Amino acid sequence: MRKKFFALLLILFLLSGCKSNEPSSTPAYTPMSMPASTSVFQSTLQSVSLTKEQSEALDNYISTRKSAVNNKDEDSFLSLFNSSDPFYSGEQKSWFNDRINQNITNYDLKVVSSSFIDQYSFIATINETFLLNGKKRSYTYDLVFKYFEDGYKEIGPNMQLLQLDGFNIYYDESAKEYAYEIKNIYDTKTKLLYSLFSYTPSFIGQARVYGSMTNMQGTIKPSTPTWVAGWNEYRQSIKIACYEGVNFSVVKDYIDQTILHEQIHAMLSDLSNDNLAYFMQEGFATLFSSEKYELTESEKSSLKTLYKNNYYLLNLDTLESSHLETLESPDSTNYYLVCKAYGYIIYKDHGIGGIKSLLKELKTKEYIEKTSDDKLDTLNTLTNIALKSKMGEDTDTLTKKLKRYISSLD
Repeated sequence: MRKKFFALLLILFLLSGCKSNEPSSTPAYTPMSMPASTSVFQSTLQSVSLTKEQSEALDNYISTRKSAVNNKDEDSFLSLFNSSDPFYSGEQKSWFNDRINQNITNYDLKVVSSSFIDQYSFIATINETFLLNGKKRSYTYDLVFKYFEDGYKEIGPNMQLLQLDGFNIYYDESAKEYAYEIKNIYDTKTKLLYSLFSYTPSFIGQARVYGSMTNMQGTIKPSTPTWVAGWNEYRQSIKIACYEGVNFSVVKDYIDQTILHEQIHAMLSDLSNDNLAYFMQEGFATLFSSEKYELTESEKSSLKTLYKNNYYLLNLDTLESSHLETLESPDSTNYYLVCKAYGYIIYKDHGIGGIKSLLKELKTKEYIEKTSDDKLDTLNTLTNIALKSKMGEDTDTLTKKLKRYISSLD
């Protein structure tokens, strides 16, 4: 379902060279109807056991989910969630579809504890474990269950709600600073970019901010790379994880850029019906989340080094066919840099007007209900056709333009 996969934060920390107790130096939508708020739950918990009906519902959830995942039964799996919240149910469908495509074994789910809220809702702490390609993954979540006409449904993690005009932010209490930083970015830089692109969101935006990076990764999809610190897919919530034990002020600049990057992804997906090529999503999101919409001197120097070494990702046909989620450092870091360079070349030669024209053309094409990585080839084809018709560009001309630009930096 999605728009672009987003994991810039760790890469930003790599570029920053943070060490010691700071983040590792290795690289690194919105609901059409607002989901039920869980903001009051944490203050209303009671030390009361679940009702018999709630206990039975929780037991049914555990057994049904385990069976559905192990037997690849999508209908049974999706029956566990509130379908009236297209954001969360869409995220669960994406999780399940990825599970089908991965080598997952030994899937298990256990209840750690449960808490009564009222006769219509409760919280359960769930531990989920499985082997992905033989390697153990383990996640623990506090999930909220609410009663609907067709029974109790899981409605998402137990989070606080910060409700803005046109944007909802759900957050773990330990990630409160990050949540309010999302608010600040949304009210300033994000809305400025909306104006630049003449963009009016077609639905209420949503972000989820996790106090644990591990738990955030577990909510995305089973194959999520362990270096991911942020994520966005079309019509799903933007996801951000805070760094535990790290002074917020030390990493604020990188967090700001990551937040804006993810919100740009959501905007580009909405403007293109999620049909913009993966590499261009990353290129524009990285470019327009930077301070002056241009390459830094450090980035120019890195590009010159890549050019000197005839780096393979500088060729656009190779870059666009590469799957970011499978890349390791330094290729994952270089991927973002080269994408940004292509985004800059297009912006420099065609301006915002040209980019808007490209997005408008892609908006006329049918939305494909797959993650961006799963529809990589199709998006490349659609984008290349639009590039040719709206800008007179193709992979060959853009590759030559980028290399001429880099060579001119000497």
